[in-house]
Amino acid sequence: MDEYPVKWLFFILTIHLAFNLVLCSQMPSTKKTYIVQMDKTSMPQSFSSHLEWYSSKVKSVVSKQEKQGDDGNKERIIYNYETAFHGMAAQLSEEEAEKLEDQDGVMTIFPETIYQLHTTRSPKFLGLEREDSSNSSSPDPSSLCLEGTLDPHKVGGKIVICDRGINPRVQKGQVVKDSGGIGMILTNTAANGEELVADCHLLPAVAVGEMHGKAIKHYALTNRNATATLAFLGTKLGIKPSPVVAAFSSRGPNFLTLEILKPDLVAPGVDILAAWTGDLSPSSLPTDHRKVKFNILSGTSMSCPHVSGIAALLKAKHPEWSPAAIKSALMTTAYVHDNIKGPLKDASTAAPSTPFEHGAGHINPLKALDPGLIYDIEPQDYFEFLCTQRLTPTQLSVFGKYSNRSCHHSLASPGDLNYPAVSVVFPDNSSTLTIHRTVTNVGPPISNYHVAVSPFKGAIVKVEPQTLNFTGRNQKLSYKITFVTKYHQTIPEFGGLLWKNALHKVRSPIIITWLLPI
Repeated sequence: MDEYPVKWLFFILTIHLAFNLVLCSQMPSTKKTYIVQMDKTSMPQSFSSHLEWYSSKVKSVVSKQEKQGDDGNKERIIYNYETAFHGMAAQLSEEEAEKLEDQDGVMTIFPETIYQLHTTRSPKFLGLEREDSSNSSSPDPSSLCLEGTLDPHKVGGKIVICDRGINPRVQKGQVVKDSGGIGMILTNTAANGEELVADCHLLPAVAVGEMHGKAIKHYALTNRNATATLAFLGTKLGIKPSPVVAAFSSRGPNFLTLEILKPDLVAPGVDILAAWTGDLSPSSLPTDHRKVKFNILSGTSMSCPHVSGIAALLKAKHPEWSPAAIKSALMTTAYVHDNIKGPLKDASTAAPSTPFEHGAGHINPLKALDPGLIYDIEPQDYFEFLCTQRLTPTQLSVFGKYSNRSCHHSLASPGDLNYPAVSVVFPDNSSTLTIHRTVTNVGPPISNYHVAVSPFKGAIVKVEPQTLNFTGRNQKLSYKITFVTKYHQTIPEFGGLLWKNALHKVRSPIIITWLLPI
């Protein structure tokens, strides 16, 4: 008698499970946005546009059940890329994305990622932490002299203190001027430190560093009848220490490929005086109608012409040199000490800069003309480097399409690219790494070089051989560098490798990074 209820229970459970399986097979699978990069040259001539071709590709991976349902009538493509790269953003299930990736013309597909803004800088460094009422990082919008924040009754006829940040520096002066102010003191926040940048202001103005800015604010707050005078004291030459890495300079590391140093080197880019077009005002503000023949600007756009001009000089003297050879000469002759023989400093922190701030160092045109040795790179070497980057065959074909290149796997790792900087990355499960370099003698035919390597806390560095003896010009010799971990470091270590003789010093920065266990 007891077995019948058991049989009925088993029968009911079987029916229930079968019903759920049917429901699951009919329910549309979860979809999310995928970015699909397409090879536009693979589009068949039967399609009138790339969008039509993309739509056809997406429809080919949609299941029959969804085509028959309401979801099958919805347009899956939500964006069509035609500028930075060619492809689409489409709503797909994981299964559909896998099918689409295998189709001709699809280079790569990956799910959409939403990035949140993060920073390794502290609130204090960014100027967001208010320590006291005189701090230059006051959260009051009027302290930034934003448009519409100044009271003409309070600032009329006065010299106004404005914090750097948010709006352009010159525009702050325009706001002060429109509000009746007669002058401006532009104070740095913690984010800018003591670095000063010249501007073509629209009213008398002076820029001061964070330290002096705090002192001026304290004086103004504690003295009811505080006064100020702006006076031009002339041009100062031979500033020490100099040069200094700009606070706005592009920083490393290169997170896409840690083995390639970012930046490669630094060059003059702050307060550069140069000819200026008469079609644009010196401040570029629409309210500025001044016309000048010269202007002072700062930025990467000022550094680039310096490097380009020096590279042109090197090409003129050495027309047989490749771009890699020219870059090598620039990097291996760069200097890393200022005019008081101290290490280069970072303007944003006032601390010594590292290769993640200054790269191989500050460019040195005269030294670069005669580097002694160069690290040359052939086009195939670059392709071999790409072969170490885990790219798909379709992605690699984009770079080798017109040269019929293929992977020979001549590089054991990305670090083996014959680059004039050395950056090694220790995975959490590795304790020994070896990389290789080849140098070309562009100095005297008979040249002998000896190597010197700076010590590291976390690793032993061994170079073999320790001498390079050249017997001819343009002769190539190779060496290897072996890194053996002593102690895993939580932050990268920096140093250098120097090949030297009586005439030349050929320096390469070394960066050692230990990856944390995942």
